[in-house]
Amino acid sequence: MTIEQANQYFAALPEGFAPAEELRAALPAAAQQVAYVGVAGTAGKTAAAALTAAVLRAAGFVTGLYRAGCEPLEQRVRINGEPVADALLCAALTAAVLRAAGFVTGLYRAGCEPLEQRVRINGEPV
Repeated sequence: MTIEQANQYFAALPEGFAPAEELRAALPAAAQQVAYVGVAGTAGKTAAAALTAAVLRAAGFVTGLYRAGCEPLEQRVRINGEPVADALLCAALTAAVLRAAGFVTGLYRAGCEPLEQRVRINGEPV
């Protein structure tokens, strides 16, 4: 498939498929600062996503990678090429579930970054 064919395909999609910029505008301000790369298709998604993450890491970006599969979740989620720490995954999932239930949540992550980058209330920086 050429890029022209891909553009024609996406242009022909039915109503309800919003342009990326429209979706980005619906996100909270903090989420708009994050760049996402989505990989779709019938074969090779994991390899393409892993290669893309490796290239971005080599360019100095911090990357997160999720892949579907039967392995435990902590083995399928990677941050900068390393499996996510169980404690961080549990804290993030707990915060997401509590937020979905309407609770105010807080998340603290240890690290070298300034404190305001490591503390979140309801998913937003403090």
